[in-house]
Amino acid sequence: MQISISNQAYQLINHITILMESTQYLDEIYRIKLDKIKTKMNEFVSNYHAHLALSVREFASYLNHDALSPLTIVLGYAELFRSVHAHMLTLDEINLVNQICDALRILIESVRNEYKLMIAKQNELTSI
Repeated sequence: MQISISNQAYQLINHITILMESTQYLDEIYRIKLDKIKTKMNEFVSNYHAHLALSVREFASYLNHDALSPLTIVLGYAELFRSVHAHMLTLDEINLVNQICDALRILIESVRNEYKLMIAKQNELTSI
């Protein structure tokens, strides 16, 4: 599942890059906001890989707190971006923003599922 989460995050970064390159009508402020979203996603990937070496308990704690918070913030930014700029975007760009939001929701759910699985395995081991 760890590879899946990384791959999902990298796909999101690619979508954000494509959106930044294709969106002609945005002012510099919103290009900067998109760049911040992309930076947060890159930070998520780096932190995720850095935390893989932790113990199961520490990694589970990271997933539950430190991994979910930035993803939720990025999703909020993406949804705000969509609602504020939908009238300035082409249909393809709107579809791309929708894909980004959908992919973020799936990534958040993957992180939550990985956390639940780790806790279940840990509880199973301690009950033996």
